[in-house]
Amino acid sequence: MKILLLCGKSGSGKSTIAYELCKNNNSYNLIKSYTDRPRRSQEFDHTFVDKRTLDFIPMRKIVAFTKIGDYRYCSLYDQFVEDK
Repeated sequence: MKILLLCGKSGSGKSTIAYELCKNNNSYNLIKSYTDRPRRSQEFDHTFVDKRTLDFIPMRKIVAFTKIGDYRYCSLYDQFVEDK
């Protein structure tokens, strides 16, 4: 399994690049991070959950985690196992 991580500032085009890679290359699946922050209008590139839901995710299932301000973001092991 190969993992491609796109990093950049908000609005820099990460999601656009990711969706294009998935659309044009059958080797990639998009993994949407879980977050407990509120959804912005017309936003589709995260899985939005409440704070309590993130509190109960076992640490052993989290492969990537960050906190920006008061909000948490994470990706789960199961998302990668199901990935291409």
